[in-house]
Amino acid sequence: MATLRDIRKRIEAAANIRKITQTMERISAVRVMRSNRRLEKTREYSTALKDIAADLFYTGIQDENSFRDICLLHSRKEIKEVGIVVVTSNQGMCGGFNYNIIQEAERVYQQFCVGKNVPKVFAVGKKGIQHFRNMGIRLHFACDQYSDKFSYDDIRALGQKLIISLETGDLDEVFIVYNHLESSSIRGPVVEALLPCDEFLREIHSPEKKKRKLFVCEPNVHDLIDAVLPELVINRLFQAVLESIVSEHISRRLAMQQASVSAKDMITEMRNRYHALRKSKITRELNEIMGTILALQRD
Repeated sequence: MATLRDIRKRIEAAANIRKITQTMERISAVRVMRSNRRLEKTREYSTALKDIAADLFYTGIQDENSFRDICLLHSRKEIKEVGIVVVTSNQGMCGGFNYNIIQEAERVYQQFCVGKNVPKVFAVGKKGIQHFRNMGIRLHFACDQYSDKFSYDDIRALGQKLIISLETGDLDEVFIVYNHLESSSIRGPVVEALLPCDEFLREIHSPEKKKRKLFVCEPNVHDLIDAVLPELVINRLFQAVLESIVSEHISRRLAMQQASVSAKDMITEMRNRYHALRKSKITRELNEIMGTILALQRD
């Protein structure tokens, strides 16, 4: 049975843990605000870049033959080589954030494991890198040097590697698995098709296509589209990493908040046990004293 001293030590330990979790919760809250501001600015740039690309495609709609030799646009008739980009965090203590992403990535990986064709994994974040290496899966790209100050140039190497692989035929399709962020309360792992960028062709042929601007392109619209598409792919990768960073901080803040509540409940329970044990000890000592007094009086 635990003594009063043992219970006091447990209360002190839980109080110290609560101080740590509360501090980490406040730090995560500040990082959420800072990362979210950066994400909003990136979304504005991403929206403008997509509009420019869509306008260029609308400009070249009369001459669709100009799109045929741009391999980033067209889906392959037969999908053999698939790439999977998995975005996780570098640190833990963020609830089920990394677990959910890895589970979704494993599901996609098993889905495209057909015969000898094995998907190629491109991992961003230490947790994903460690997991796939422990499973014995070869990583074709690994990036663990990213944080809140992650820059556009840091993701460019991955984007260029994916584009070159698609152009040379090493990849037929690329998916990205990351934690999509719609709001602070609506987020979760998603799987999105990153390459090829055939969404613009679908929009052109859609009966509900939006009215776009017509550009006068020199020397031709083909060269401009060929220059914009790689930047569009890299921008989508960069935005996915930023959304993952914000989601990570939100998950860590909620996890630390729950840990603080659990520590508080533990302290309350320990104090109740401490007072009950102390009360029973005092009662037992009083009974011993009264029993001794009564025994002396009988003598």
